[in-house]
Amino acid sequence: MKLSNQQKAAGVPACDLHGATAPQLIRATPNRSLRTREVMEITGLPRSTLYLLLKKGQFVRPAKFGPRLNRYSEAEVLAWIQARMDERKPSKPKHDCDLT
Repeated sequence: MKLSNQQKAAGVPACDLHGATAPQLIRATPNRSLRTREVMEITGLPRSTLYLLLKKGQFVRPAKFGPRLNRYSEAEVLAWIQARMDERKPSKPKHDCDLT
């Protein structure tokens, strides 16, 4: 991931998209618009699944900049990822004993 001069001056560390967590990406590049390919890389979703989720209204809507030009808000995509993470059920303890 390439950092802008402003990000470098602010001391933002470069991070790999696949190894970065959502908060790292938010700090690294706020208010950025993403291409569909970038959204696919960040979410790990194939294009067909991304479009299926869009059709069902289960993914963030892109902004239209032309007939064939869509851009996604990075903040919205990362918020969608975080919401999926928050939906996870908490893991059950290995033992049912009360330690209090």
